[in-house]
Amino acid sequence: MSRHVRKDGIDPIARSRARRRALQAVYAWQMSGADVRNVIAQFAHEQAHEVADLEYFEDLVAGVDAHHETLDEALAPFLDRDIDQVDPVER
Repeated sequence: MSRHVRKDGIDPIARSRARRRALQAVYAWQMSGADVRNVIAQFAHEQAHEVADLEYFEDLVAGVDAHHETLDEALAPFLDRDIDQVDPVER
């Protein structure tokens, strides 16, 4: 199977997998309350067997951790309840 890498060196398939894994990692982080660095390390280890953009994955998850308050504030005007009452799947 051939890989379709863009001219800028980005592999869209690897990026897509990284986004999917990042979503799973953020959910695991929210549900477990574990340190986000531990969640990233666990998922990164599991992801080593899958062709994914590991650096992009780590940036996404760390970015959600670093900016979760800003993200919550951005969502708040569109919610019919407090952000703490939103299910982790919806969040």
